[in-house]
Amino acid sequence: CDAQNTEAVDLLRRRKNRPDKPFAVMLPEPQSDVPGQSWLDNCVVVNSQDKALLSSPIRPILLAPKKRNAPIAENVAPMLSDLGVMLPCSGLHLMLMKQFNRPMIATSGNEYGEPMVTSTSSAQQQLSMSADFFVHHNRDICHKLDDSVLRTVMSGAIPFRLGRGLSPLELTLPYDVEEPLLAVGANQKNTVSFAWKNRLVVTPHIGDLDSPIMQAHFEKCISDFQDLYHVSPQRILCDRHPGYISSRWAKESPLPSSEILHHRAHASAWALSAEVSSPSLVFVWDGAGIGSNGDLWGGEVFWGSPGNWKRIASLAPMKLQGGNKVPYQPWRSAAALAWETSFTEVDLTHFDPEHLSFKAWKNELNCYFSSSMGRLFDAAAFACCEQSEVSYEGQAPMMLESVASTPSKIVPLSLIQKSDDFILMDWRTMVPDLFDKTVPAQIRAANFHASLIETAWELTQRCRKKYDFKHIGLAGGVFQNRILCDGLAERFAQSDIPVVIPSSLPLNDAAISVGQIHEYCSRRSS
Repeated sequence: CDAQNTEAVDLLRRRKNRPDKPFAVMLPEPQSDVPGQSWLDNCVVVNSQDKALLSSPIRPILLAPKKRNAPIAENVAPMLSDLGVMLPCSGLHLMLMKQFNRPMIATSGNEYGEPMVTSTSSAQQQLSMSADFFVHHNRDICHKLDDSVLRTVMSGAIPFRLGRGLSPLELTLPYDVEEPLLAVGANQKNTVSFAWKNRLVVTPHIGDLDSPIMQAHFEKCISDFQDLYHVSPQRILCDRHPGYISSRWAKESPLPSSEILHHRAHASAWALSAEVSSPSLVFVWDGAGIGSNGDLWGGEVFWGSPGNWKRIASLAPMKLQGGNKVPYQPWRSAAALAWETSFTEVDLTHFDPEHLSFKAWKNELNCYFSSSMGRLFDAAAFACCEQSEVSYEGQAPMMLESVASTPSKIVPLSLIQKSDDFILMDWRTMVPDLFDKTVPAQIRAANFHASLIETAWELTQRCRKKYDFKHIGLAGGVFQNRILCDGLAERFAQSDIPVVIPSSLPLNDAAISVGQIHEYCSRRSS
């Protein structure tokens, strides 16, 4: 549909049941090398490297800063400062763009949260309520393949999603595996990986495995890749989380299985992608994953190397009330911060008018403890953006990043030495400033990011006194945040220890299957 037509975009959102998640915009092929003379230059801020990437055979979706007066409807990427742009990647797209000659929403042919439709008959049946008409082809689609999604940061382009042009991705292992392995990854942004001899192959993006149709897609992808590469796994590697569909599938398989901790898999995926084998300090910040103590982790710092990671620091746990509602209701994360610190300036009466959630929190009913940095970002998003509910993963932190301006005050988290070899990063020190409405939301959002960057710097300096390392690693979906990524790179530029952000694998859970293999094999050889 027309990306400049607010009504058309609204209609598409209703038909796809996609209320907020941003759409990608396909732009006409640039016809001029003069800056400002193309749709691309008028819509987003891009440099020559970005343009080369967009025009390359990969033809990815690139997340780029949206220009202030970009000629794009506001509801294409509501409340976000970035716009996903792409150039035509097929002959059909080129012909459409030649006729239309202005920005177009080019979204996948599927119901929201389900795999893409690939046959003529299923398209007519499943998408008749979404599409006004169909253009069919006489060649069958054998394998579903999403667009690749990338974002440029200071160090270069990093992938968010492995798709067309980038996958299947093949990596070379620094050893030979003892037996062919299948790693089934995480529950969200799922990919699976196969390893045999010294080869590791990562499938294209599969997606979130919550629905039966996505589970069938997951199983078919495993079967297809076994046939494609003529590999027969002898062992399955999975996450420890008992609720993950991928882990349940592994346990029900007749093959033996081994569990790999989620955040160690993140750290090991970073090490393989960065080609680092020496001891490193790796920050693993994400939404959630089961830790070795059974709690939900997500704000962890590891020292060591694959197969031998030592957890030396963590975000102080938050007591969160609401179970599975918490990731989709940021007010609950904000409430946890306010209730824990007895901070009374946060008005939660609109969400908890009878104080039932507070009473449940106080009595630990339907509560869990989590050290998740993702939930801390949710709380900050509620404080600064007043976003109480979200409809897709990462929406609140993305909004927080979008509103941030220039910091005026940096209050790093307190570093509490809990034992000789473990430090807690205590968020309580930032609560009053985070909710101080006398300060503009844009500045509070910027202060929040700056405080986390300074926390990482101070923690690293303390760790250097005890541990030997020559690299700083970033892993986990939180580091898809450009402010955080670039801010850490700038802060550590004055240090002799660089921040390493690899470009071959996503920082999010799409890398978990790779990390499962590298962690398992490294543990076996150590």
